[in-house]
Amino acid sequence: LKLLDKLVCEFPEQMDPFYIFLKGMLDYIDNLAIQHIRILFHMLSHLITHSEQADSKSDDLHIFVRKMLMKNTLHDKRVGVIGATMMIQAIAEKEYAEAAGKASAVVGGGSGGGGSTGNVTGAGTGGRRSVAGGMDDDDCGVADQSMNLLKLMRDQVLGDGESDPARSSSDSEAVFAAGLVYDELASTIAGKHMNSDLVEWIQEEISSRFQEIYLSEREAALEVDNVEIVPAQLFSLDTEEEAGEVIVSFLPAMLDPNKSVVRM
Repeated sequence: LKLLDKLVCEFPEQMDPFYIFLKGMLDYIDNLAIQHIRILFHMLSHLITHSEQADSKSDDLHIFVRKMLMKNTLHDKRVGVIGATMMIQAIAEKEYAEAAGKASAVVGGGSGGGGSTGNVTGAGTGGRRSVAGGMDDDDCGVADQSMNLLKLMRDQVLGDGESDPARSSSDSEAVFAAGLVYDELASTIAGKHMNSDLVEWIQEEISSRFQEIYLSEREAALEVDNVEIVPAQLFSLDTEEEAGEVIVSFLPAMLDPNKSVVRM
């Protein structure tokens, strides 16, 4: 799979005719290890973003990812989370490459005749860019694809904040699935290719839920119903040696099922 992935990344046009064969591997995804699942979705997503039939291929893969996320087993949700984040990552990388290419073309065109360098900013700033005049229709469509995938993960794994997510077979599995969402999104954002609007949405709609449940101010009283348990502050998130103002409140969340991660 690693060799196929290298071929897909280096020769996407030549590998595009073999997309249907790679997609067929989804039928055997239950037998793949998590690292192989990630490689498979990376190949499919990369080929989609470089294909002339991107819309139909993207719709098919989106349907498959949605089906996996809506199931109640840990393995299926894990497949759905990895598939969604790989698709988001591929879209972000393509956006970044296109923006960098446009910026280079503008700079190159303006260097010879003193022309305007345009209002393109952000090339080389990790994809967090702005283009004067807003996005064109293609950019808006690509952003909508990523947003739909993010909302799908939020609603099916973390819950939309008002209703519970589709439950796994146990709370521990649901916690693992939620942790995978944060882990995969963190890895994608660390690549510095994602659009700043999507990063901001993740911060407000996904990251903030973790903060609301597990973070609190140092002075806030820790209320624990079990009298045999005496909570204590062991460390803070601040770098100073002195006790910081923000602490991680794991104990109340662990003891209160209403504050469980599966209700985020």
